[in-house]
Amino acid sequence: MGIVFQSYALFPHLTVARNVAFGLEMRRMGNAAIETRVAEMLRLVKLEEFAARQPRQLSGGQQQRVALARALAIHPRVLLLDEPLSNLDAGLRQEMAREIRILQQHGGITTIMVTHDQTEALAMADRLVVMHEGRVQQIGTPEQVHGNPANPFVARFIGGSNIVVGRLDGESRLVLPSGAAIALAGRYVGSGDATLAIRPDSVRLAQPGPGACIEGEVELCTWLGSVVEHAVRVSPDVTILARGPGLGADATRRHSAGTRVALRWEANDERLFDAGGRAMNAEQAIIRETNHA
Repeated sequence: MGIVFQSYALFPHLTVARNVAFGLEMRRMGNAAIETRVAEMLRLVKLEEFAARQPRQLSGGQQQRVALARALAIHPRVLLLDEPLSNLDAGLRQEMAREIRILQQHGGITTIMVTHDQTEALAMADRLVVMHEGRVQQIGTPEQVHGNPANPFVARFIGGSNIVVGRLDGESRLVLPSGAAIALAGRYVGSGDATLAIRPDSVRLAQPGPGACIEGEVELCTWLGSVVEHAVRVSPDVTILARGPGLGADATRRHSAGTRVALRWEANDERLFDAGGRAMNAEQAIIRETNHA
């Protein structure tokens, strides 16, 4: 079993090469085989030039890579990773994530990884377990968890959904505390407290007019390269994010702050939850009423 601790847990009195070799030495491998494997691991994590240094001479990200190389060096059958990429810069994080995934798949290594990075989890996992306050919220494939979140927490945490709390009025409208109302794309029977989850990449901007789910005023437009993000305030206390392509023929039109826009999305893109946090389907009645007495 190989382990990468969040605190690295490197041996401070050993060089980088000796740290990576430690597990191999404990298995009494020959010196030549150890040297070959250590060199291979240091190339993988791009630390060949640091073999003779000690951990205190390395940055946090470099120490993290040494810990990863040490865990992989022994050809583990099970690999446990606790935030293994958290201290790496963005480019190296993506590269190391790919390398870990390739090694894990080619070697058939059962791997359990703890991470707070949703993108990292989606990219590396065959199966996700989403936890909150010590309780499992949902288990499934990345596609299942992302596309069909079990509750508002999962919807927010995986995919960064907009979460809007209000009250279903019996006419498929979600009335916000301010009195503004969202015309839901799906049809929901009944009334009661409810929470809407809609991913930013499902929200489209349009000119104000009939057919809008709700209208609002652009607060901020941010170009992120491949993505354009608009923050649209739809009521005094509710802002909805909308993301679209930032490049190419289908690039999203950028709206300046103060522009009045309409927000639209499709019925299969919205998720509605009742007062107990349970997912609702279109045409399903909400039966949990709030006692306002």
